[in-house]
Amino acid sequence: MKTARSKGRSLLTRLGRNEAGNTLAIVAAAVLPLAGMIGGALDISRAYLVKTRLSQACDAGVLAGRRMMGSDGTLTTDVTTEVQKFVNFNFPQGYMGTTAFTVTPTTDSNRQVILSLQTTVPTAIMRLFGKTSVAVATSCTARNDYSNIDIVLVLDTTGSMACSPTVTSCTVSTKTMTVNGRTVSYRAEQTDSSKNNISRMQALRDALSDLQTDIGKIETEFNAAPSATRKRVRWAIIPFSQMVNVGGSMGYDFGGDGSDTGSKSTLYARKPDWFNTSGKYCTDNASTSNSSYCSTVAHNSTWMTSTWDGCVEERSTSNSINSTSTYVIPGPGVTGNMPTGANDLQVALAPTSTD
Repeated sequence: MKTARSKGRSLLTRLGRNEAGNTLAIVAAAVLPLAGMIGGALDISRAYLVKTRLSQACDAGVLAGRRMMGSDGTLTTDVTTEVQKFVNFNFPQGYMGTTAFTVTPTTDSNRQVILSLQTTVPTAIMRLFGKTSVAVATSCTARNDYSNIDIVLVLDTTGSMACSPTVTSCTVSTKTMTVNGRTVSYRAEQTDSSKNNISRMQALRDALSDLQTDIGKIETEFNAAPSATRKRVRWAIIPFSQMVNVGGSMGYDFGGDGSDTGSKSTLYARKPDWFNTSGKYCTDNASTSNSSYCSTVAHNSTWMTSTWDGCVEERSTSNSINSTSTYVIPGPGVTGNMPTGANDLQVALAPTSTD
C-alpha cells in the first residue's frame, strides 16, 4: 500500500508539472467572457443605430407638424397625422426588430410640438446571458423662432424687363401717361399669341405677390407672440433704375431699332429730363395752400453727372437706439422723441441737408 500511494503522488506531481494542453483549457475557459464582450459591443452598436434613426424620425416629425400647425398654434388631428406620417416614413414600425411604439405629439404654452418615442431593440448575442432587449428612447421639440427681419429688395424696373426671360431683346411699343401733370413714357410689355403677359416684369409682380403672402404669415406669427418677446419684420422695395443705377450704363436696345444703344455714359447725360434738379418735400400735415410745411431743396448734381456706375440714397441714422429704448416714432397725431441724427425714422421730416 505504501508503494501504491507513492506511485499515485508521483503521477499527480508529474501531471501538475506537465504544461501540454494548457492553451486549450484557457481558451475553453475564456469563451464565455469573450462572447459576452463581443456580443455586448454588437448589440450596443445596433442599439445606437436604432437610437440615431429614431431621433432623426422624431425631428422630422415635429418639424413637419410645426409647419402644418401654422400661426394659430393649434394641435389638430391633421397636425398629429402629419407628425405620424413623417415619423413612420423615417422609422418604419418594426425596423431592426424593434417593438411597436405610439406617435402622440403634444404642445405647450409656447406652441411647441413635443414628441417622445420609446421602443426596444432585441439583442442578437446578449440574449445568451439573459439580456433579451435594449430600451431606446428619444424626445424632441419644434417651434417657430424668428429674429427681427429686415428685407430690402432692389428691383430692376428698366425697359429690358418688358421682354420675356427667354429673349435678350424684343420689339415693344412706347406708350405715355400723365402722372401729376407730367408726361411719363414707358414700354409696353411682351405678350404671347393669346395676349398673355410673358414679360420679366410680370414674373417680378408674381414673385412679389408670393413674397407678400409669406411675409403676412410671418407677421401673423409675430403678432401672436407676447409683447415682451415679439419680433419685428420690415421690408422695402427700391427701384433699381431710380435709386441705385443712376450712374453710367451701357444702354439697351428696347425697341430693336438701334436707337437706344450707345457707349457707356451717365444716365443723366443721356436722359436729363428723367431727373428733378430740385424737389418739393412736405410733412404729413401739409396742404397745397399752406407752403410753410413744405421745403424746396436743390438736389446735388454730382451724383447725377458722375461717371460712377451707381448711387444709393439713404438718410443718416443713430446708433443709440437699442432694445430697451423708449423712443417713439413721430407720425400723424403722435409727437416723437427720436434721438438726434435718426433721420431715417423721421418719416415726415423734409430733406434739407446731406444727412
